[in-house]
Amino acid sequence: MDVFRYYKKLGERAMAQCPDEALFTTLDAESNSIAIIVKHMAGNMRSRWTDFLTSDGEKPDRNRDTEFESPPKTRTELLEMWERGWKYVFGALEPLSDEDLKRTITIRTEPHPVTQAINRQVAHYSYHVGQIVYLARHLAGDRWQDAHHPEEEVSRVQQAGCRRREVATVRAKFATLCLAGKNENMTALLIVGGVLGVGILLVIHGTVFKTRWGINTAAQVACPSCHKMHGQICIPRNLRQTLGGGFTCGQCGLETDKWNRPISK
Repeated sequence: MDVFRYYKKLGERAMAQCPDEALFTTLDAESNSIAIIVKHMAGNMRSRWTDFLTSDGEKPDRNRDTEFESPPKTRTELLEMWERGWKYVFGALEPLSDEDLKRTITIRTEPHPVTQAINRQVAHYSYHVGQIVYLARHLAGDRWQDAHHPEEEVSRVQQAGCRRREVATVRAKFATLCLAGKNENMTALLIVGGVLGVGILLVIHGTVFKTRWGINTAAQVACPSCHKMHGQICIPRNLRQTLGGGFTCGQCGLETDKWNRPISK
């Protein structure tokens, strides 16, 4: 109901600012005047809302083509036609119950749930009221003032403010999630970096002090027992060599660690 009342008032405020003769003016041969649009809306309203729940929305006696011919001659006649049309609308809507909204009606024999039929008319009337506002604004010229009611404009601004606050809240939550994700990533990087740092220190320490963590960079080593020269890259003979390095002399069978120190058995 409130939506229909809003568009009714919007159309009335626009027409109130339009000079009398401009109500019947067309912008070109293919355009409709405000008076023609009002006549068409009134004809549609009578057809759609008369016996709304019990008869088809397209009445047999409606002649849609004539709605675009011979509009009212004066502002008074035009506004009377406008009021009659809206009287059909509100007369049908006001008695509707919750149960009525669950019913199905027909428009041009096509079934429509009542809520769909109502929404269809909201779309239709808002379209034509938009045309009326556009024409009235054009024809009123410098005398035009915004057709929106100040209270409605305040409400619209307040609603826009609420939407902006909601958007800001969503953005803040998103930023918090992103920050949390960045913190988690930073923590993971610190952990990985710490582990790598400790590993590098162990390798340096092991290389200097010849522990199991160090790296022997000598190209060849001599067997401490038979003095046969061996390369550093050897096929491991056991798990200990696989994990910690070292080799077994192919000539005397002596096993040494990676630093060429004999391993006692």
